[in-house]
Amino acid sequence: MSLTIPVIGLANVVPGATLLKADERDVNETFIGFLEAASGRHRAYIKILTGKQLINELVSTTFGRAIGLPIPQGYLVRVLPEELPDSILLSNYGSEIFAFGSRAIDIPDLKRRIKVDGDHIVATLFATWKGGSIPILSRCLKTGASL
Repeated sequence: MSLTIPVIGLANVVPGATLLKADERDVNETFIGFLEAASGRHRAYIKILTGKQLINELVSTTFGRAIGLPIPQGYLVRVLPEELPDSILLSNYGSEIFAFGSRAIDIPDLKRRIKVDGDHIVATLFATWKGGSIPILSRCLKTGASL
């Protein structure tokens, strides 16, 4: 059995990306905008990360895609501070950095479909999630049962 290692694309940020609100992202500064890559211009999420976090994203994306998980194309993105003026982290660096980019797809990610309220998880639109069906988890979310 052979394993094909997917390529991580190289890209530049197209100025004009928007910083996601805190409830729309994880703990890292994340923008939605466009990247310019050899394959063309693509709508993407752009994450400003530490060096270790960037390596984790690149390795996870490569490995996940290699084993067939439905993970969007990843990019190593060159970013200049003036291209993302709303970034607090970029102003600390003062010059260009590398960030992680992930092609945006038409299916909202799971974080946008699940609302966490204390110890209770409320799934919204979970039954229509196109990423796959997880019947046991779906039943637990609907009934409040534990796995």
